Amino acid sequence: MNKRLQMELDDICLEIIEHSRLYVLASADNKRAIKLCSIDTLSLLNMKQLFLSADIASKDIVSNEKQAESSVSLYFLMPGIGHGLRVNGEMHLEKEGARIDIRCAYLHCARAAARAKLWADLESTEHRYQNVNVETMLQYSAYLFLKTRNSRGQVELSPRGDLPGFVKNVAPNNLFIPERPGNKVAVSLRNILQDERVELLMFLPGSCSLMRVVGKARLSTDPEYLEMTRVGNKPPKVGILLRDCQFSMINSEALNALQKDMQNGLFTVPTVKSFSKAFSEHTSGKGLKGKLAHIVIDGVVKKDMRSLY
Repeated sequence: MNKRLQMELDDICLEIIEHSRLYVLASADNKRAIKLCSIDTLSLLNMKQLFLSADIASKDIVSNEKQAESSVSLYFLMPGIGHGLRVNGEMHLEKEGARIDIRCAYLHCARAAARAKLWADLESTEHRYQNVNVETMLQYSAYLFLKTRNSRGQVELSPRGDLPGFVKNVAPNNLFIPERPGNKVAVSLRNILQDERVELLMFLPGSCSLMRVVGKARLSTDPEYLEMTRVGNKPPKVGILLRDCQFSMINSEALNALQKDMQNGLFTVPTVKSFSKAFSEHTSGKGLKGKLAHIVIDGVVKKDMRSLY
């Protein structure tokens, strides 16, 4: 895992940030909700620092100067592109907003977005919901972000994507999330073993509505839960059981603006490097080492994308 982490941004990270329209922001402070933000609220200071605008910083990260520092995790989303960028660091409150000192940056593969058909559903206008509530979200949601933290209080964001309705309501206020193949590092699962507090931000296809879920998590291999989340002949080997869940619905202005642009033909999918090329350069550079790494990584990525379950 450490070989995949960069201690500061590089050209690959900058390309992703440049073409992102949205980012998810999570704080270690339980009082501050996970949030989907417009990229316009964030700016680049240098390769080791980002800056949040005052409205985002003051409303959603810190409440006063005594809480001026907090572990944060950001995930950058490029519309139409499956892979993304996760940036972890420490946030420091300032008068004009908040400075984020980057601790590490990590490229995330496209498997979750591919399973969920994330961007195809966002462009679609066929989804119409009479009522957007908890039941609707659980029935149709195919994509979410999971916030966990380790024993040091450092927070991590990770995407989860699957068929619609993949998050199962297994008991009152209890949810089960199947664990599918991803980046093969299991950071979220390791974090849950250290700290049971988790938070979800669930997306609804063709809608600007989101749902926040707060609960206590543990890993589960309950045969009943694994069987109910089987896809074809491939049940998950493990899943995340959330207990004592609290639900809240959110209307995202940032997602609404993007959705309108995509539906009205005002947005073009950006041209960026493939994940295998980007990952090779991110971890091994642009020289001979990076080119040799790309040959191997490209084969692995193509195999992974053919094996989503």
